[in-house]
Amino acid sequence: MLLKYRPRDKATNLFKMLLKYRPRDKAAKKERLLKRAQVENERRNR
Repeated sequence: MLLKYRPRDKATNLFKMLLKYRPRDKAAKKERLLKRAQVENERRNR
């Protein structure tokens, strides 16, 4: 395991960084796509 080879503080920092790149859940993805579609729709209707 990773903790065997790295000091604990480095492993903690690594996992904190990896949280930023975690896949989004379905609800957050749906909300993000809806906002993006609304912006694109507003641009087209100008």
